[in-house]
Amino acid sequence: MTSGWDPTLSPSETIRHPTASSQGTLLRADSLSTTRALPSISVDLRELSTGVSATTSADLEVRGVIGEGGMGRVLLARQHSLIRDVAVKTSKATAGESARAAILLEGEITGSLEHPSIVPVHALGLDQSGQPAMVMKRIEGVAWDALMHDPRHADWEGWEGTPDDRLPGHLQILMQVCNALHFAHSRSVVHRDVKPQNVLIGRFGDVYLADWGVATQVGTKAQALCGTPAYLAPEMVNGTTVDARTDVYLLGSTLHLILTGQPRHPGSSVTESLMHARSSPAFTYGPTVPVELAALANRACHVEPSQRPESARAFKDALTRYVKHRDARALF
Repeated sequence: MTSGWDPTLSPSETIRHPTASSQGTLLRADSLSTTRALPSISVDLRELSTGVSATTSADLEVRGVIGEGGMGRVLLARQHSLIRDVAVKTSKATAGESARAAILLEGEITGSLEHPSIVPVHALGLDQSGQPAMVMKRIEGVAWDALMHDPRHADWEGWEGTPDDRLPGHLQILMQVCNALHFAHSRSVVHRDVKPQNVLIGRFGDVYLADWGVATQVGTKAQALCGTPAYLAPEMVNGTTVDARTDVYLLGSTLHLILTGQPRHPGSSVTESLMHARSSPAFTYGPTVPVELAALANRACHVEPSQRPESARAFKDALTRYVKHRDARALF
């Protein structure tokens, strides 16, 4: 497997290979990587790229930055035609062609997955200056990891559990992530970067699996390392075929984090985490961790894909059985 990743990255950060569009990212016959024309998106990004205010009649008025990474950023914009706020993902002015193409491909993949727990894409195209623009629903809420770090966070309202025991609420959220993944797998798409930072929690019980930037097709054998080292399935490190059970492994890694507060693949560097991911040893959980959940986490994170739950739905079913048993025991 080729490297191509920055060795200074934290194991909790996503590795995005610069040539991902040619190294295993989902490509369909009608993909936007072809020469077909892209629609024009009425958004003016000049003020953000130049610092100079510009008078514009664009439908999308950029009002701020929601977040940004190395080559991309997500903007808050007012869509005047529908009188609503939306999120617009675009590349930075300094980004290269591969980064711009990656955003368009991510938009194509995400837009093809219409599910209640996947962020809706309203439009995809180019702005007046030729920059990519993916217009999405603006999610009013926070990333799941914010709730993990603060059991008293205001956005815990409406979820089961108490500040002293947030496990019930975490399992509710994880089951909704399972629903999104099971749907994506039915469309032959593997997410490859499931983690709490990529799950958005709305303020009305809504959960969204976001950031499909390293998604790929079921059965792909990627030549470039991508994903988050602290969560990776061994086949992602070895460059062998990925499928639905690869995402099941990532569900197991996320469950491990819920149960222990620590990543599945510990390490002070990306290299250490990758070495642990490759061997994927079983973990010995303490007495405070429910036996059923400990067994599920280890089974989902088995080094052999054939030994894992066969699907995201099967993983969810195991969570559901645990919750039912827990509730039944609580009656006595």
